[in-house]
Amino acid sequence: MSVNEVKEKLGKLSARYPNDLRLIRSPGEIDKVDLSNADLHGPFDNGDTRITDTVEKALSAGKQVAVSAAGSNQVLVTTAKSGKRLFR
Repeated sequence: MSVNEVKEKLGKLSARYPNDLRLIRSPGEIDKVDLSNADLHGPFDNGDTRITDTVEKALSAGKQVAVSAAGSNQVLVTTAKSGKRLFR
């Protein structure tokens, strides 16, 4: 999967789950995520299908998800632990 395909799929998931998926675009936004309630996945190389697979699986299970850059060529996926919330 290409980087653009991953971005497109994340955009679609964000539209489908607007209250449960955050695409973190600035360092200040990560401060709004409760990392004490989080499981971390990755880092994944940009374009890795495991990014969208991990996000989709967590959202389908009713978990909140945050996706952020982890360097110039990698992405980190943060999912809420069962019964917990990352953000309100």
